[in-house]
Amino acid sequence: MATITDVKPAQAKLGDSITIIGTGFADAPTETKVYKRKHGATAWEAVDAANITFVSATELTLALAAGDSWAAGIHDIGVSDSGESEPDGSLAQALFFYIVTAKNPNAVIKGAPEALYIDGRYMGHAHGALEIEHEVETSDIEVNESLLPVRTIKVGETYSLSLPLAEVTLENLKDVWGVSADIEDLGSGRRRLTFGGDSAITEKPVMVILPAGSGKKWAVTFYRCAIVAPGTLSWNRDDQVDLPLQITILADTSRAVGDQVGRVEEYSA
Repeated sequence: MATITDVKPAQAKLGDSITIIGTGFADAPTETKVYKRKHGATAWEAVDAANITFVSATELTLALAAGDSWAAGIHDIGVSDSGESEPDGSLAQALFFYIVTAKNPNAVIKGAPEALYIDGRYMGHAHGALEIEHEVETSDIEVNESLLPVRTIKVGETYSLSLPLAEVTLENLKDVWGVSADIEDLGSGRRRLTFGGDSAITEKPVMVILPAGSGKKWAVTFYRCAIVAPGTLSWNRDDQVDLPLQITILADTSRAVGDQVGRVEEYSA
């Protein structure tokens, strides 16, 4: 009966070969069969015999060929005598396998945000970094029989966005400060925006245009945003005045689960 004791190396990718160590391995015509399954799955899949090389009764070489449909992740490896459909011996979590592609320096992103729109209105130049924060709150499920948690569940999730705006205009103040009053045109080059006392927080969709890899761009849209904008407008001798923009991103529960916050669209510049 074929058994298995080790698989090495512990990490490999398509095109590599791994070594299976064990006992009772046989060469043709009753060659030892090799099986694989994603760890946690129940069904074993036979590996194509053409990708198995008999070295000795204690060693086989397995080529990780695309035709065997290896998936990314941890695998169990099994062996059996010829003619059997299930492994006699297996090594759980024997191989951490991952699919890799060629390194692509064009996918490395560097650059400033290019545009921000609130409810379709272009907010003009920005000055500084755009930051999108994503936080997940989890809770562990614990049982008496285990010292470690047996499961982690998601109990909360938040998104927020911040960006200093360089164009300090009445229109931008109205949007960023959540002012409900309209801008009044008083004539003779005078305009006025009154503010203060609004109890409702302004909720509007927001879209930002960002540089992406390979010379492309991202259009990141958030469906429902609370424009909260705490911050300081600072005038001093040495620095320009920036208008701080702070946005809390809310769920749009009218949309399907998995599409309640926003989307990222990649396109050619």
